[in-house]
Amino acid sequence: MNIFDSLIIVLATTVGAFGGPYIRNFFGKKGENLATKQDISEITKRQEEIKHRFNELIETSNLVQHRASALGHRIHDAAQRSLWARPGVAPHPSGSTRHSIQGVPKQV
Repeated sequence: MNIFDSLIIVLATTVGAFGGPYIRNFFGKKGENLATKQDISEITKRQEEIKHRFNELIETSNLVQHRASALGHRIHDAAQRSLWARPGVAPHPSGSTRHSIQGVPKQV
């Protein structure tokens, strides 16, 4: 064993003694960061799934509301046509949905 080998052994022992805890902490922190990154990735994925589902529910709700409104309009229009088709009933001259029945005075 020459002086060069002895110097390498002393250097490796010194680095191991003083650098060991630093290296252990370094890789421990790297592991924590990786775990945190994976947790955040999972949380973000779940958040996007929930947001997508919420948007689907809003879209469905809007569609149901639109259909219900359209049905209400059709029922109203059918009732109006049925009322106008009866003898003695005429639409109000103002174009509103109020009606006047012939022979019955209008109340204002």
